[in-house]
Amino acid sequence: MRFYHNTTKFIEDFQKAGDDEKKDMLGKISSSINFNNQQNNDVNVWLYSQYREFCEKCGIEFVADGKA
Repeated sequence: MRFYHNTTKFIEDFQKAGDDEKKDMLGKISSSINFNNQQNNDVNVWLYSQYREFCEKCGIEFVADGKA
């Protein structure tokens, strides 16, 4: 979880990772990727804008304003 709070490192590591590694990374932070629980909003917004479809395929739903 610590890597998720370091925005630059998370983004660099995520971009370098293969699909299986990305799924593993998302699994570790899935409860934090929620706009109502903004553990690291910079990472959340980046994932939403760059990898939304991939995240959704991994079971991550982005929630805003209490709506899925």
